[in-house]
Amino acid sequence: MRGASADKTGVKLIETIKKVIAYMTLGIDVSKLFPEMVMATNTTNLVQKKLVYLYLCNYAESHPDLSVLSVNTLLKDFRDENPMVRGLALRSLCSLRLPNLADHIFSSITSGLGDLSPYVRKTAVLGCAKLFYIAPNRVRESGIISKLYEMIRDKDPTVVCNCLTALNEILMDEGGVAVNQAMAYHLLNKLREFNEWNACTVIEAVEKYTPTEDETYDIMNILEDKLRTPNSAVIFAVIKVFLKFTTNLPHIHQQVYERLKTPILTLLGTQSPELTFAILHHALLMISRAPAVFEPDFKTFFCRSNDPSFVKVLKIQILRDIVGEKSKYDIIAELSEYVTDMDPEVARAAVRAIGQIAIKVPATTSHALEKLFTFLDQEHEHITNVTLCVMKDILRAYPEQANEVIPEVKKCLKTVDDVEAKSAIVWMLGHYGEVIPESPYLLEELIEKFGDEQPKVRLQLLASTMKLFFKRPPECLPILGNLLAKAVADSSNVDVHDRALFYYRLLRQNVDAAEKVVNVHKLPITSFPEEDALVYKDQLFEEFNSLSVIYGKPAEMFIKNQPSPHQDQPSAAAADDGAAEGEEAVGEDGELLEDDTPLELVLQPALDPKSFQARWAQYPERANIALQVSAVPSPSIIENQMANRRIRCVASGSVKDDLKFYFYAQEVGTGNYFLVELLVKKSQLSVTGKVKGEDEHATAKYTEYFQTQIAAVMP
Repeated sequence: MRGASADKTGVKLIETIKKVIAYMTLGIDVSKLFPEMVMATNTTNLVQKKLVYLYLCNYAESHPDLSVLSVNTLLKDFRDENPMVRGLALRSLCSLRLPNLADHIFSSITSGLGDLSPYVRKTAVLGCAKLFYIAPNRVRESGIISKLYEMIRDKDPTVVCNCLTALNEILMDEGGVAVNQAMAYHLLNKLREFNEWNACTVIEAVEKYTPTEDETYDIMNILEDKLRTPNSAVIFAVIKVFLKFTTNLPHIHQQVYERLKTPILTLLGTQSPELTFAILHHALLMISRAPAVFEPDFKTFFCRSNDPSFVKVLKIQILRDIVGEKSKYDIIAELSEYVTDMDPEVARAAVRAIGQIAIKVPATTSHALEKLFTFLDQEHEHITNVTLCVMKDILRAYPEQANEVIPEVKKCLKTVDDVEAKSAIVWMLGHYGEVIPESPYLLEELIEKFGDEQPKVRLQLLASTMKLFFKRPPECLPILGNLLAKAVADSSNVDVHDRALFYYRLLRQNVDAAEKVVNVHKLPITSFPEEDALVYKDQLFEEFNSLSVIYGKPAEMFIKNQPSPHQDQPSAAAADDGAAEGEEAVGEDGELLEDDTPLELVLQPALDPKSFQARWAQYPERANIALQVSAVPSPSIIENQMANRRIRCVASGSVKDDLKFYFYAQEVGTGNYFLVELLVKKSQLSVTGKVKGEDEHATAKYTEYFQTQIAAVMP
């Protein structure tokens, strides 16, 4: 009876602890129960110990005074005969992360690294990384790093993997674990002993080794077996090694793509759309260097009826990139089927792909145009709009197709409302108006409704009417005069007003010179940079098998690097230089030396208007800007010029003669944002502004840089 009563009491206690944990996860403060929970660790029930340890770790940092009460209990459990209890106690002790417990944690880890149980050893190895964040100097000076390198030869594969993980964390500032020939060979020889996820860590470590050409062949032969595993993470880890090791071996690099194609195509058979999405992104990157390798298997990339839209769009991009002489007509026929897809984004992607194939493979231009003409007859506006934009691009590449395209396009002018599509038609009327008898009158109808059009259409009307004026002066003279009068009087958009004024003054000054400026002969376009999604291709290959490939941009552009805690401590390198990291340098005369480290900005920072507004309210004002300029360009010129200097505009506007801009930039490494509110008074030729930022010192350097750049844009 006593035994039964004890069992019921134990079950009831565990249920009570579970309720406490549940309240804790809901955000309810149950820290008052800390003493009772510490007492609950005095049990042989592992489930109860795990729950209590979870509680202790949760309240450690917020209640450090209470956490000290649990230290003796954890140290006692660490001396238990049961390795599971020892491992749990060590993991919980390291997870407290309290600097005043560094001595206890260090002694426990040192003992745990030599424990007979693999479970305790692997826990102690990860504890080294946790200790590093509260006492970095202790880890560096105690020989733990050397011990971890030695333990890479441990018999247990999990311990080996944890050693690599811990060393990568501790040595992050140095590029992670250093791999020499002996270590690489040892890891490769034990590769069969690791499970799939640990194998990924090992393969990533081997990738850091720089082999000779003969070693490269041997390593690839060893890793080739892993290409047959069903785990996609292992396969892509191996692919990254193959690509990196053969980058400087061009005679076999292309052969490697042929070998890697099969496992990628096999992985595409997965039923997970999310996994398919990641695989397709990596395949798209590889295809950018070896499209011919994947062309024979183009049917593998045909869309399935149950594919989600985000997968279909990627497959369409791949079909566009791998098209060749043998597959061109089959791919165009397949893409034509996707134009009727229920998702407008898929339909638009298919139309764009057909247009890009027509430009890429000249032999398909006429065939692609026939397909595009049929799309104009469809009742779906999104298909008609994108088709018109695609036809414009085709004419930019093949002007000789104008006689065939223009008659079909002009039928759509009165029914199209989309800004991009209407701008495309107006562009064609200006460039090829000499082959369209009624082109001046078509433009005249649009000019009558000039005030109702969007700014982009108005700008295109100005450009096209000017071009047509020099081709058919008698018919276009009254039309152009009416257009310039309306545009110069237009105060709703600065760009439209300035463009019209520029044309008017150009015509008054010299008509012949105006014709040379406006109707200059242009060479056919062979490629469109705006369509190249792999701008950072080389960098993405360096970061293969990571989110960088999916986002299409290097990690530095979407990861805000948080300074690690150990950066607040003096580093060994700084000690050698006679100054601790974070301290200001002092000259021989005792004066502070200026920090001349150049400010480096992120190439394409990302900050939406809502986030900008939130940061603007949060950041303190650091500096002011005041400049006198001799000229003020149009807002679009200012924004584009500043964007070329890695300073982006999130919003702009005009009130009478005043222009207002909101600029932002981001520092590489720290991720610090710099925000600027700029007011340009055109009548006074003055520029004033406020600068806000996170870091005072960095913002001061940015302010100096910003003033220099804005002065160059508005001299």
